[in-house]
Amino acid sequence: MPDIENISETQASSQHWNSQFLPEYHPPLGGWQQSTELNCSFEVSRELQHLTFLDCLTQVAKRRCFEAYLEQEWQRMAQEQAPLSVVLCDLDFFNVYNDTYGHQASDRCLQKVAQMILKAARHPADLVARYGFEEFIIILPQTKAEGAVQVAEEIRQGVKALQIPTNPSASQYLTTSFGVASIIPSYEYSPKMLITAAEQALHQAKEQGGDAVNSWSAARKSGVVPIS
Repeated sequence: MPDIENISETQASSQHWNSQFLPEYHPPLGGWQQSTELNCSFEVSRELQHLTFLDCLTQVAKRRCFEAYLEQEWQRMAQEQAPLSVVLCDLDFFNVYNDTYGHQASDRCLQKVAQMILKAARHPADLVARYGFEEFIIILPQTKAEGAVQVAEEIRQGVKALQIPTNPSASQYLTTSFGVASIIPSYEYSPKMLITAAEQALHQAKEQGGDAVNSWSAARKSGVVPIS
């Protein structure tokens, strides 16, 4: 298991999560705190950590790392009574894009979107992860709902500005949809409820035709309580 606090402190500040997080990792039994004679083992361990915690295509955290970090930040924000937000991002009609342009073009598209998301998640504790094939998720500790919506809107506009064509004959470009959820964590709720709220908000954004940011307040059936 990685040192989650070191992940959060480095990803947003540099936009190169993989290059800055890995040297900070301290596994059991000494790990990278070895003597200089073990440089070769250091490099092997570093590459293994890349494969374990980093999505090789998009260079953001894998889902398993996201889940561990969310649990940690939930506990930390509950102690501090500070807000915790998540932003769930989905590429609109990406299956059509994939069928039209092929897997290699789709991979390049995902890489561009991931970099745009990393630029928007700029606070030291923010973490960006790949959540599904065409989905990304951002953890925003100490961020209220309105701040999370601003982050989502920045990404939405940024992706549109890339003008990635989805239907050249109709001058249509790739768009994204977002579900935002925010809460002050407590022991009455769980991180899963926050994710459920973001998923429901995203679903409603997609039902509205996509290219939209929908806040968690549209997903109150999840049980997430609004922050005033």
